[in-house]
Amino acid sequence: MDAKALQALAGKRRPATKPGWAAQRGTGRMLGTFLAEDPLDVPGQALEFIAERPGIDPACAPEYLTRPKTAYEHAWEIRDLLEPAEFSNREQKVRDYLAARVW
Repeated sequence: MDAKALQALAGKRRPATKPGWAAQRGTGRMLGTFLAEDPLDVPGQALEFIAERPGIDPACAPEYLTRPKTAYEHAWEIRDLLEPAEFSNREQKVRDYLAARVW
């Protein structure tokens, strides 16, 4: 995690919130989407890796699911933090990249 993400993570109060938030950030960044049904539906090794650097306990992660709205609030916060671009604004760049890879 970069400094901005670590700072946002440090602001989380509950121990269970930290691994949940970190897992959501990881899926948002790496997959480009959030896991709507179960934000913790990631491999156990991934959750341990996520928790390693900031020093959080992944064992309390299941408690993150007790309040479903928390995951949505965190997804909104993470989306603002990651500042993703709209696909329509980047469509031509993607097309050019794919065309170059095909040739």
